[in-house]
Amino acid sequence: MFGGRIGARRRNRLALISLAAGDRNRAAEVAGAALAGLRVRRHRLPAATARADVLMALATAAEEARNHDDAIGHLRAAVEVLQAVRRSAMRDVWLSEVFTRLGDTLRLAGRYGQASEMLAAAYQLAEQNPKELLRMAAICNAQGILAKDTGHFGEAEGHYAQAQLLTTQVLGPDTPEAAGIYHNVAGLLHVQGPFDEAEPAIRTALELRERADPPDPVGVAADTSVLGAVLAGQERLPEAEAALQTALRMWQAHFGPDHYEVAVQLHNLAAIQQKKKAFAAAEAGYLEAFLIKERVLGEGHPEIAALLNNLASLRSDEGRTTESLELYDRALAIFGSTLGPDHPNTKVCEANRLHVVGPARESRLRPQAEDCVAATVAMTPNPGPRRFR
Repeated sequence: MFGGRIGARRRNRLALISLAAGDRNRAAEVAGAALAGLRVRRHRLPAATARADVLMALATAAEEARNHDDAIGHLRAAVEVLQAVRRSAMRDVWLSEVFTRLGDTLRLAGRYGQASEMLAAAYQLAEQNPKELLRMAAICNAQGILAKDTGHFGEAEGHYAQAQLLTTQVLGPDTPEAAGIYHNVAGLLHVQGPFDEAEPAIRTALELRERADPPDPVGVAADTSVLGAVLAGQERLPEAEAALQTALRMWQAHFGPDHYEVAVQLHNLAAIQQKKKAFAAAEAGYLEAFLIKERVLGEGHPEIAALLNNLASLRSDEGRTTESLELYDRALAIFGSTLGPDHPNTKVCEANRLHVVGPARESRLRPQAEDCVAATVAMTPNPGPRRFR
């Protein structure tokens, strides 16, 4: 039906339409057909960008399925295609976009060092073109997320502020395009603990997203999810549960029952059930989230460690100390190997384990544990085990 570069771009648009409709399999099939119909001539930018466009569509389909390895492979292939072309301003625009996508996908896969390198390369290319302020804002936003995930909260705040400044310069204040930045600022505040400060940011994101044209149902679902977590942090449990249930229905309707974001909502709802001392419901939610995340992310991902931490906290609440300690040890092994010993999540998990064993006994085993306890108390409204979301 379609041939050559023009046909490939048409197929690519069909693939993106399929993705928007939630049909990942159809999107991958159409994008694959587009790729098969393309032949790249070395040093010809139009053919290279057509191929890179299709590879990015395939990466998007893989990301929607949380198949990070395939997505990374497609994006690395796009980088190779573009780097084979003679350098020009337009080639660098494309390459910066692919580097940004690759950096963000590497972050999702837990490969933080490689992610940082890709995002730095993307920014270096983008800043050479004074017209690329929005691209620079997108890269700053991605760098902020990476800094937050690796525990560098001050750096994250700086990146988000720069992203917001650049976006405002181009589009003015309160543009729907800034919703993602407000969303991430709220997430950063939520991680650090001032939940009352996080609420205005996430409500601003939600307001901007709801008036976007065209509508952004996935963004609204993401904002509703963070709002639920922020309300839970303020102990406003009925409101939090209602928001998270709404987000859960949105994600299930858009992506089906086995998607990563569905697991996130199940995880957060389980934490609320634990706070309500509905331990059986909490266990069911944690385990369902665990099965989805382990399949999607792999058993050694930091988010698996966060779930193990929460299950350990639940076992402690139930008085099942031996099981609790075993789960904390599994979580610490993953946190230590992926995030390192100085990451806030690692320290919080150590402090939670200390809370189970008892300070007097644990101090003989871990001389630095007192610092971890102090950090945990400072980061949470009430002393005691901290649950990750």
